[in-house]
Amino acid sequence: MTAPPTDGVDLLGGAIPDERLLASESAYPATFFGVNPILSLRRGDLIWFHHGADEVYDLAADPAQRADLFGTDRGRALVEELSSRLAAHFGEDPAAEIARSTLEVPSEQLASLRSLGYLGGGQGTRALQAADIRRFLEDLRVFQEARQSIRRGDGAKASAGLRALVARYPGAAIAWRELGSARVVAADAVGAEAAFTQALQRDPGDAVSALNLGNLRGMAGDAAGAERLYLRSLAAEEAQSEAHLNLGLLYLQVLDRPSDATRHLTRFLELAPGDPRGAGDPRPAREARFASRPAVF
Repeated sequence: MTAPPTDGVDLLGGAIPDERLLASESAYPATFFGVNPILSLRRGDLIWFHHGADEVYDLAADPAQRADLFGTDRGRALVEELSSRLAAHFGEDPAAEIARSTLEVPSEQLASLRSLGYLGGGQGTRALQAADIRRFLEDLRVFQEARQSIRRGDGAKASAGLRALVARYPGAAIAWRELGSARVVAADAVGAEAAFTQALQRDPGDAVSALNLGNLRGMAGDAAGAERLYLRSLAAEEAQSEAHLNLGLLYLQVLDRPSDATRHLTRFLELAPGDPRGAGDPRPAREARFASRPAVF
């Protein structure tokens, strides 16, 4: 069988051409934090990184990338030579290219990817914040440590790191959302609602923040507000078992709309057939769950 045409080079077919140009891109900073992506072009042993700053390294002589050659004649010559190639490889507007959907994924697969932490709040096509990517990588470690603190139930520690991040990256919906989760764990409903609201303003399609805001509104006795936010969450991502469960319980226990309750509780059972909350009569289970922690109406 003949392989489809590609722009690659057969590594078994002999020496790699010296002039071969290798391009790479990391979209995570732009997609999740609203900062510039990391673009790189490599020719031979030299690689040029283009982000909030420019860096050039000789990977043969300096594989650990400690000696930046950007300010040298050799580094400047590479950047001058390759600058015209950026658009050819990454488009005139890399942020817009990153934001453009290129793959249709079934909803159940999307749910699985989100549960594993591979998907989250997108940043859309708004202007990106310029950031030095080395500083961003340090902050990304802070973000991951905060997530671990939330899982351990230490909302105060997680909040400290996340407050510093939202101050540095105010457009990062995902950081605001995690701050909301940290405040839920810390039993700070007011702080949680403020953070989830900020997340939803930055990413109107953030189904998790809408769900959690709905829970907070329900806990505060605002049934109409809870319903509106649950419906908004489901409009963004229909295959959410938690949103269907919480909305069904709201209709059943608070709004006295049994037919609407039946529809959403049935959908919950379809999406989560093994969930123990689906056994028996759901009416005694007066629980509305957050993405990170259970709460009670």
